[in-house]
Amino acid sequence: MTITTTKENPWKSQQPSMPMGDTKETEPEIAERIDKTFRVFNRMATFAAQGLTPGFGVRGAGGIGKTYEIEKALSQYKSPDDYHIHNGTMSAIGLYKQLYHKRARGQVLAIDDCDDIFFNSTALNLLKIATDPKKTTRLISWGKQSWALLASMNGGDEIPTEFEYYGSCIYCTNIDLHRVAEKPTTIGRHMSAFLTRMPLLDLGIHTKREVLVRIWYVMQKTNFLIENEIPVDMGNTIFAWLRDNLAKIKFPSIRTVLQLADAMKVDPDHWQELAEVTMFNK
Repeated sequence: MTITTTKENPWKSQQPSMPMGDTKETEPEIAERIDKTFRVFNRMATFAAQGLTPGFGVRGAGGIGKTYEIEKALSQYKSPDDYHIHNGTMSAIGLYKQLYHKRARGQVLAIDDCDDIFFNSTALNLLKIATDPKKTTRLISWGKQSWALLASMNGGDEIPTEFEYYGSCIYCTNIDLHRVAEKPTTIGRHMSAFLTRMPLLDLGIHTKREVLVRIWYVMQKTNFLIENEIPVDMGNTIFAWLRDNLAKIKFPSIRTVLQLADAMKVDPDHWQELAEVTMFNK
């Protein structure tokens, strides 16, 4: 399935400005670069799903398909009991428990946008051990007393204060962790050590122009429109609106396409007004 736009140049915008990103790189060049990084991303997720690597990290803007790619790879090679994708906030003790539950060889823990753990030295130490490729035996310990490990808090299963970890760990973030590591702080030093343990794949999608290119790729090259019951003509209209209003939109993402499609279906005569009020910078 292909989609087309009414304008000859699908990348032309009425408002080229700095919020859209560096204009030195053309959109076709961005598309080629992002396509390459996502191919690598897919292979790395597959390696983790197959238990061939202790894990990796991936960085990129929110709503561009990071979680989708990971879940696609994990569901292909693992049963639902052998992997877990944790979304939202996470404490150090929460991370310890999640690692314990997915500690066996071949099991995978994916941590999705739980950025709290990157600013907690205890959590970072746990991740350093869990993702260390040099250790054949990764012994993870919790040296503090915690009621959260008691059997009464875990359905009758008491969690030990020490266990051997053989699983794989994947983390997703929007944060520039290398910039955090450069800061002369305690967290910066921990982060620097952490980043030496495992590869961090930067998807290169951080500006609005890069997000737009990723949206175009998903709409053009995948079954996204079919899976979400979005007619091709509606997809064309949505992409054209995103392109022309990109500089004004707060946080463009693939989710924005779904929100616009819902608005068009519910209120076809006034969807643009709704979109402007809810999505534009004030």
